[in-house]
Amino acid sequence: MTWSPLQNLGYEPPPATDGPNGPARARTRDDQQGSTTMRYRVLGGTGIEVSAHCLGTMMFGSAGNPDHQECARIVHAALDQGINFVDTADMY
Repeated sequence: MTWSPLQNLGYEPPPATDGPNGPARARTRDDQQGSTTMRYRVLGGTGIEVSAHCLGTMMFGSAGNPDHQECARIVHAALDQGINFVDTADMY
């Protein structure tokens, strides 16, 4: 299994289906609405697989959306779709 920083939040990513050093690939997961496909890439030479899509959270909180429950729902929806790459950087 590939390590993910989201494991610290109690989220386990779906298992990889082939080698960690392969090219970007799609993984299909069945859910209640059919199937979801998320592409993953290896991050540099680390062997860590990250989703091709990233959830940007800069506007969560007082700078944008102060509703904690709504922000949590957005994060959980992203995780449910297979996103494991979350940008938490402050404004640039």
